[in-house]
Amino acid sequence: MKDGVYIVKAKNLSLSELEFKCLSSASHGAGRKYSRGEARKNHTLEEMQKDMKGIAGCVDEARLDETPGAYKPINDVLKAQEDTLEVIKVLKPIINIKG
Repeated sequence: MKDGVYIVKAKNLSLSELEFKCLSSASHGAGRKYSRGEARKNHTLEEMQKDMKGIAGCVDEARLDETPGAYKPINDVLKAQEDTLEVIKVLKPIINIKG
């Protein structure tokens, strides 16, 4: 929610290299560090409000399971894939609205 959208492309690898290294796929997000229940136990609403200040339209108890702290750091995820993908553009969020 707060890190934005990363547009990436595969590095110039052979199909067999891509299949071996990443099953011909890249991650579609940072991945959860905590389950939804664990996120609620390990993080506070105040922490989420601070992390999402100026970005999220609605930060409340109902959305605490989506706190940024429940996810792996995006830079760690990108580092783990640096031999298979290249970041082309980063789109920074202006606002995030959860329904």
